[in-house]
Amino acid sequence: MSTKALTLGDPLLDQEHAELQRLIDVLRQSAPAGALDALDTLKSHAAMHFARGAGDLRPLGSANATCHLAEHAAVLRSLDAARTVPARPPPPPPLLPRPRAGFSP
Repeated sequence: MSTKALTLGDPLLDQEHAELQRLIDVLRQSAPAGALDALDTLKSHAAMHFARGAGDLRPLGSANATCHLAEHAAVLRSLDAARTVPARPPPPPPLLPRPRAGFSP
C-alpha cells in the first residue's frame, strides 16, 4: 500500500500512517528470528495510533465512527492472533535420487 493512500492532510495522522506503513514493511521483510519483535513493534504503534484516534472518533457517535473503531479493534485482534501462529517448519530436505537399475556400489 502506498503511503500516499494514507495521506489525509492532517500532519500528525499522516506521520503516524507513514510510520505504520514503514513498520508493516519491516515486518514483511523481517527474517523469522526477528518477526515477533517486528510484530510487537507494529502492534504497539498501531495501539497508540488507534487510542489517539478513538479520542476523536468516539465523541462523534456516528455509524461511520463506530465502524471505524470496530475496524481498529479487529486489526489489533489480528495482530494478537498473528503472534500465536507457529513459525513454519523448514522445508524437508530434497530427496536423494534413486539409484539406477542395475547399479551396485
